[in-house]
Amino acid sequence: RAQPAFDSAAFWDARYARSAAPFEWYVPAPPHALLRALGAHARGARCLDVGCGTSALGEALEARGFDVEYVDFSAEAISQCVARRPDAAARFHVADVRALPFADGRFACAVDKGCLDALAFGEAGSVGAAHALAPALAELARVLRPRGHFLSLSTDPPELRADALRAAAA
Repeated sequence: RAQPAFDSAAFWDARYARSAAPFEWYVPAPPHALLRALGAHARGARCLDVGCGTSALGEALEARGFDVEYVDFSAEAISQCVARRPDAAARFHVADVRALPFADGRFACAVDKGCLDALAFGEAGSVGAAHALAPALAELARVLRPRGHFLSLSTDPPELRADALRAAAA
């Protein structure tokens, strides 16, 4: 059986088309430790929900005062989010994290719950492919303001991504 193409928008469009129910990766939204880590940011801080899928993570951040924008390369996921929240349609963007449509330094923080895992797994066929993350991490570094924060929930041990994260932050 062929390896799923987790780094392909077509894979995720088909996956989300099977169910309109919100889907939470790894842990229910919101992970309290993540919210505590972001608590240092002022109310109204701009936050990017990277690879948002149909998760409610961004909505939980909004409820805590963050100004959240959402990005996913699955048009199906974004369509479902917009259908669920038509009043917020302008904040949902179909885009690839490796080529974000935002100005430099736009966001105070960015959150990822499984997006980078999917890219690493899709590129290499195994979790931990830090080289596959370089384009996404470079884009995230570009759109984060100086001293901005990037928080990523992952099944990878941190040491597998440490070099890639350090390189993006340099």
